[in-house]
Amino acid sequence: MSKNITSRLAVPVPSPRSVSDPLPVLLGRGVGLRSLLEEEESKATGGNPQEEDPVVLLPKRGGLGEIPQTHSSKNQAECQSLPFDELDEPTAGLMPPWTSLGLILYTTFLAGAGLVIVIPTADDYAERLEAGQAFSGLMIGSVPLFATIGVVLNYWQLKKKWSFKSVIYVNCFGAVCGNVLYALAGLTKWKWTLLMARGLIGLCNGLVIGPLYISRSVGLLRRSEVMFYFSAVSTLGYAVGPCFAWALAVFVKELRIENLLLDSDTAPGWLMAALYFAFMLLFVLLFHEPETEAESDIDESEGKRVPTIPSSARPERLPVCALITCLWPLSVAGFVNTSCEVFIVTLAQRSWGWSISASALLLAGLMAIAGVINFLTGRLLLPHMKSDRAGLLASCLCGALGSLPVFDFGLTEGAQLVCLSVGLVLLLTAVNMARAFSMSLATKLVPGELKPLVNMLSMGFQAMGRGAGAVFGALFTPATFAPVQMGLCLMAALVFATCFSHMKPHKKAT
Repeated sequence: MSKNITSRLAVPVPSPRSVSDPLPVLLGRGVGLRSLLEEEESKATGGNPQEEDPVVLLPKRGGLGEIPQTHSSKNQAECQSLPFDELDEPTAGLMPPWTSLGLILYTTFLAGAGLVIVIPTADDYAERLEAGQAFSGLMIGSVPLFATIGVVLNYWQLKKKWSFKSVIYVNCFGAVCGNVLYALAGLTKWKWTLLMARGLIGLCNGLVIGPLYISRSVGLLRRSEVMFYFSAVSTLGYAVGPCFAWALAVFVKELRIENLLLDSDTAPGWLMAALYFAFMLLFVLLFHEPETEAESDIDESEGKRVPTIPSSARPERLPVCALITCLWPLSVAGFVNTSCEVFIVTLAQRSWGWSISASALLLAGLMAIAGVINFLTGRLLLPHMKSDRAGLLASCLCGALGSLPVFDFGLTEGAQLVCLSVGLVLLLTAVNMARAFSMSLATKLVPGELKPLVNMLSMGFQAMGRGAGAVFGALFTPATFAPVQMGLCLMAALVFATCFSHMKPHKKAT
């Protein structure tokens, strides 16, 4: 009897795909027979298993290897437990290598530090070249204004299949040249050299590189978290920049170095040129190029399959109203950040009689506290947020409340300093949180193929806000500063609350 059973089981059985009707039902219930059939099928194909519909093998991304995804009831339950604003995507939890992500964040840090490192010395450098107060604000604002052009240029380069390495190297080389020209502007005795140098620095700022890299390499589930890191690193750059200015002023003063090539005005240019040059050397050793969308579609000959979009699918349209509503807080955040930086330094130097080093330390301390709070918020508060929409609306309202201590109450210098410090920290923290939520939400409002365009628009809106903030920050008075900040935050909250129901993530977002 046992011999008969053994001989029957040893007979090769056809593949489940070649059997017509009742056998699939039998395979679903008989676990032992299923295993036996799979073993016989493996022998018949030379050890290479046939394709199975329930399993999708994803290509390696960011050092994570191949990730099998099955349509089991367990995975379905996990997908149902995702937050409201997160979509069910196989790549939702992907992360790039931390070395590459760290280098991208470091470029953001350098861009922020390069913008604010000249703020404490801008007035002195402009007066030295026979320019006025408005020119110093224009000199600071020229970086984000030209960065808007750089955003479009970098987007075009990446769209033309330039690699991230090539774009970043070109930007770094331009930043080195721009900072050297800024340091040599004193030799020319021509004030427009400052604008040319700052314009070149802004053109090669690379603002859009970070968001484009994050949207391509980071999945939906962790994109908000990484955007918080991006915002925090940018804010820390705004804090370290004035620290650099203070250290350089002390260094030049102690060594009694005062000449046309190196002094407290030109030293920031030499330092930033050296930092960008050192970054170029480090970048070639540690950066890994992310996969393009074309590389993510693996050939079937390799035994890997990924979902593909049908060629007959119609091109998606941009949700213009929702995008403008989502991108407006980015302009507000850029305006508030730069206007706060320029206003507090101008007030300290002109109204309180502070030195360059003292005003630089004050600005560095305020930005450092705001950056640390922003970073901790991304780590602690973000897991408890129900959606990016709610976080963005709450951040705008908190920004309006944070501007209350900044109003001019006619206090003494010491009391005014305390109120300004507390209010600016609250205001900067709130608008930077709004910036992180807005950048994350904007990439979820559109399908995956439109993410680069949305990132370009995001950084363009932010750069325009920064440029306007630098110009107006030099002209603000204590009586006009706070009402403008509160009005912008309330306007952003009102517009977003009106369109709240239209800000849902796109079903094809990646």
